[in-house]
Amino acid sequence: MLLKKPQKRPPSPLNKYSFCNLAFLRIIILLTFIPTLFACAINQTSNLHTYVIMDNQVFLERANNTNANAVMLNTIRLNNINAEYTTIQNIHLKNCNIANGNFSYSQLSHINFENCDLAKINFSGAILTNVNLAYSNLETSNLDGAILINVNLTGANLRKANMSNVVVHNSILSKSNFNDAKVINSSFALSKLNRITAQYSDFTRSNISSIDLRYSNFLGARFDKTNMKNSNLYGSDLSYTHISQSDFSGASLQIVDLSTSNIENSTFLNVIAIGTNFNRSKLSHINFNAGKLTEARFEESKISHVDFVECNLKLANFNWSHIANTDFTKADLSKASFKRAKLRSTLLVSTINKWTNYTMANLSHADFRFANIHKMDVSGANLDSVNFHATKNSKTVIGLDRASNTDSIIY
Repeated sequence: MLLKKPQKRPPSPLNKYSFCNLAFLRIIILLTFIPTLFACAINQTSNLHTYVIMDNQVFLERANNTNANAVMLNTIRLNNINAEYTTIQNIHLKNCNIANGNFSYSQLSHINFENCDLAKINFSGAILTNVNLAYSNLETSNLDGAILINVNLTGANLRKANMSNVVVHNSILSKSNFNDAKVINSSFALSKLNRITAQYSDFTRSNISSIDLRYSNFLGARFDKTNMKNSNLYGSDLSYTHISQSDFSGASLQIVDLSTSNIENSTFLNVIAIGTNFNRSKLSHINFNAGKLTEARFEESKISHVDFVECNLKLANFNWSHIANTDFTKADLSKASFKRAKLRSTLLVSTINKWTNYTMANLSHADFRFANIHKMDVSGANLDSVNFHATKNSKTVIGLDRASNTDSIIY
C-alpha cells in the first residue's frame, strides 16, 4: 500500500509576521510608557540617584559615583525644560537648543553647553561648576544670585542678561558680549574678562578688582560704587561712561578712552593712566594722587575739586579746559600744556614747570609758591594776583611782557 506523503501546511500569517508584530508591539509600549513617565515629574531624587527627564530623555546620575559615563546629546531641541532644584552632571549638550529652560536653584557640574541656544534661560540661584558655556547664546538670560566656578563663557552672548548678585570665580569670560547687561552687586574673582563688549551695561556695586579687562568696550557703561582696584584696562574704551563713588586705585588705564565721561567722587590713587584720553569729560571730587598720567589728555574738560598731588603729568594736555579748586601740589608738569585753559583757585605749589605751556591761559590767583620754573611760557596769559613767592628760576619765565595783569604778581 502506498502511503501518501504528508503535505506541508502553509505558513501561518501569525508565525510569518510574529517577529514584526512583536517589534511593533514593543514600540507601541515604549511610546506609551515614556510620555507617561515624562508627565509624572521633571526630576526625581532618591538617596542614591538623581533622575533628570528632558524631552522624553531620561538621564540617570549616581550622586556618589564620580566615574559615571557622560550622556551625550548633541544638536537636539530641549525647549522649555523645567529642572528646578535638580542635580545634573556629566552631560554633553553641545549645539543644542535649550531656550526658555528653567534650571533655577539647580546644581550643574561638568556640563557642556558649548554653542547652545540658551536664550531666556533661568539660572537664578543655580550653582555651575566646571560648566562650558563657550559661544553659547544667553541673551536676556537670568543668572540672578548664581554661583559660577570654573565656568567657560568665552565668546558667550550675554546681551541684556541679568547678572545681578552673581559670584564668578576662576572663570573665563573673554570676548563675551555684555551689552545692556545688568551686572549689579556681582564679583569676578580670579577671572578673565579681556576683550569683552559691555556697552551701556550697569556694573553698580560690583567687584571687578584685579581683573584682566584689556581691550574691552565699556562705552556708555555705568560704574557706581564699583571696585576696580588694580584691574588692567589697557586699551579699553570707557568713553561716555558714568563713574561715581568708585575705586580705580592702582588700575592700569594706559591708552584708555575716557572721553566725554562723567566721573565724580571717585578714587584713582596711584593709577597708571599713560596716554589716557579724558577729553571733554567732567571730573569732580577725584583723587589722582601719585598717579602716572604722562601724556594724558584733558582737552576741553571741566575739572573741579580734583587732586593731582605728586602726579607725573609730563606732556599732559589741558588745553581749553576749565579747572577750578584743583590741587597740583608737587606734580611734575614738564612740557605739559594749559593753552587757553582757565585755572581758577588752583594750587600749583612746588610743581615742576619745565617748558610748561600756559599761553593765553587764565591763571588768576594761581599759586606757584616754591615751584621749580624753567622756560615756562605765559605769553598772553592773565596773571592777576598769581603767587610766584619763593619760586626757583622765576626769571626764566617766557612771555611776561606779553601777559596781562603782571603788576599784581606776588613775588
